[in-house]
Amino acid sequence: MKHLLSIALLLASVVGFAQTKQLATLDGRFSLFIPSTFSDPEFSSQTIPSDAGELQLKMYTTSSKDDQVFVISYNDYPDSVIVASNYSKMLDAVRDGALTNMNAKMEKQMDLTIQGNPARTVQFTSTVEGVTTYGRLDCVLAAPRLYQIIYICSDKAKRSSTEIKQVFKSFKLISADSEE
Repeated sequence: MKHLLSIALLLASVVGFAQTKQLATLDGRFSLFIPSTFSDPEFSSQTIPSDAGELQLKMYTTSSKDDQVFVISYNDYPDSVIVASNYSKMLDAVRDGALTNMNAKMEKQMDLTIQGNPARTVQFTSTVEGVTTYGRLDCVLAAPRLYQIIYICSDKAKRSSTEIKQVFKSFKLISADSEE
């Protein structure tokens, strides 16, 4: 079944989206398409402290020659945190933590659902080494997993470009059942 899924995802990348490449991971249970002008995503993993204990954060990072960056990350929360959580408050905490870590200021946000899961999109600005940057953060809570898709660039118009909107729109969850 894994091979059929891989072939189907490869065909989707060829047929559905010209000039893009797909990042699909069965372990992460997600896929999305990034512009072909971006580097191949690099995987990293780290343990991060949190109020819920130490969490294993897995990340894919990709960038373009003109300093656009995507970071796609995910981590799992303990069942006790998910059961006790108000999803809106949890998304608030994730948003606030991400903005604080990036020394960013929120411009606007919108709550939505992605494949039936609570999600939030946030547009923000920041200053990195004296350069104003513009970004977008999408958080998707597919309990117990939290996904974060972050895009950062130095050109405000690029953040709202059709190409970048398509990347966020292409994010799809892959069922754990697909691994069988």
